[in-house]
Amino acid sequence: MFGYAGKILQVDLTTGKINTLPLDEKMARDYLGGTGMGAALYAKINEGKDIAAIEALSPENPLIFCTGPLTSSPIPAASRFGACSRSPLTNKWGESNSGGFFANELKKAGYDALIITGAATAPVYLAINNDDIKLLPADDLWGKDTTATIDILKEKGQVMSIGVTGEKCAAVASIAVGKHNFFGRTGMGAVMGSKKLKAVVVKGSAYKFTGADSERLKELKAELVNIQKNHFFTNALSTVGSTCGVDGGKDVGDLPIKNWQIGEFPGANNITAAHLMESGWVVGTATCWGCPVACKKEIEIKEGPFQTDECAGPEYETVASFGSMLLIDDHAFILKANDICNRFAMDTMTVGSAMAVAFECFEKGYIDEKDTGGLNLAWADPVTALKLLYQIGNVEGFGAKLAQGVDKFVEGLDPAAKDCVNTVKGLPSPYHDPRLLWALGLDYATGNIGASHVLSHTMFTQLGYAGIPEITGESTSPPPSDEGKAEWVKKCQDFGAFAATSASICDFGGICFNATHVLDSVNAATGFNYNFDSLMETGERIFVLKRCLSNIWGIRKKDDALPKRLRTGVQGGPMNGVEPTIDKMLAEYYPLRGLKDNGCIREDIIARLGIQQDIAKAVNAI
Repeated sequence: MFGYAGKILQVDLTTGKINTLPLDEKMARDYLGGTGMGAALYAKINEGKDIAAIEALSPENPLIFCTGPLTSSPIPAASRFGACSRSPLTNKWGESNSGGFFANELKKAGYDALIITGAATAPVYLAINNDDIKLLPADDLWGKDTTATIDILKEKGQVMSIGVTGEKCAAVASIAVGKHNFFGRTGMGAVMGSKKLKAVVVKGSAYKFTGADSERLKELKAELVNIQKNHFFTNALSTVGSTCGVDGGKDVGDLPIKNWQIGEFPGANNITAAHLMESGWVVGTATCWGCPVACKKEIEIKEGPFQTDECAGPEYETVASFGSMLLIDDHAFILKANDICNRFAMDTMTVGSAMAVAFECFEKGYIDEKDTGGLNLAWADPVTALKLLYQIGNVEGFGAKLAQGVDKFVEGLDPAAKDCVNTVKGLPSPYHDPRLLWALGLDYATGNIGASHVLSHTMFTQLGYAGIPEITGESTSPPPSDEGKAEWVKKCQDFGAFAATSASICDFGGICFNATHVLDSVNAATGFNYNFDSLMETGERIFVLKRCLSNIWGIRKKDDALPKRLRTGVQGGPMNGVEPTIDKMLAEYYPLRGLKDNGCIREDIIARLGIQQDIAKAVNAI
């Protein structure tokens, strides 16, 4: 098969059995790779089982990592790969994707995917060197942070690892992929911890990428690299990194402030990308395999209360998490908080949202110092925030309550505390405001994992950062508006399911690629000869299968909603009082997506897309 190594590695941690499976060409054509193929593999290996009964932290819950057909190819910005499982945070379909160098190494070792089942009785790590695959004791690694773990194992290859938070199966846990990249969302680190799998290390030389049309791939590489060099947003990413989102977001109403309540934060000027670049803390730049954009910054703070050794710098979402969301404008604290989260392997968005809700609940009297163990959760207090952050990472004290996610935290509090929460289907919203970006609000509400901005191309096209005229036309439809947004979102979700989550093209490095670029790249790699319509149908199939799995796990129409906090206008700022007409957009979206009144996919849609029969039967019976 062109574009694929042709094998899947399966490891049963309960029995220690390791075997390889051939990659099915029809599955590859139908689901491509990444979390698209991951969802198909999840359904396939659980065929005939009661999927509804598989608990997220049980040995029966598979954890699946999948590369894409462009992994190891000449195409730039295609270094990402997917992790998926049932989420311990949301209890529904869970997925995340990450960049770095691991995916390329896994594919070079000869594997398109890695399936982890069962659970070890004692800590282990998995070492892959082509067909030499071993499960090795990890007792000496257990309890170490990700930086220490990676430093110990890096001579053996590329490393992904959990930290203490994942070892303790906290729902906020992520998986570190090297020191700069993470499977952040939906608690995949907790699934890995429940299996007592501390790390996976891989070194490969068994497979060399072979595309269907190598000359066309070379031409596309030159063309796409040139486009990257001349695109305004990839230039900004190369220069200052994704924290440039603070610089622009604070002026248009996209930056969340004080747990999404107000529209102005003068301190935002102290946490911008411009401020970071002027600080003297930036000491280097990092990139992912095969990507010339190099959007990551390395930082070091040599003195002061928030001193850090050289480490990965924050992304935009992290600056919002520990900055504007908490009314903290101490940039050094934010950099320190980011390093702490990276070492513990915690999702900065999930942790930041939980902390902001806790601060608001404290302010409003829903909790007090007896609940927090003496912590005075006052806004704009980096010292207390740092103490709480360590508690969350160690899953101890008051922080242990937040480590299981914000929805669980507010259970048992005054019912009004739920109005402080910004989750969709249990997943905290990313830090882009649906009161400004109404299409994004609909995307949040209907997303398969909950609120996410990276699984479709909705946000990037609406902001005008990405141009996909094949889908959205020439206009970016200036926000806020509900006109045409239902069709816009459905198309962007299907395209994103193909390009971002399954072909594994980076949203940042590939933001300047249009649908034709993606189509040509995948066809040159695989020889599958998709046309635009079959590309979109493949994306739809991937989206629908994930929706079916979440339907089986309880997702219904009531879950396709924005929380009250994100439907209520902010006080002050450019978006003062603006509220999205989410119900109108949902009413238009449901028939376009093929959803029944109960929120389940219609039988005819499932049949047309050829969804696995037992999955179809389970959903059709709801």
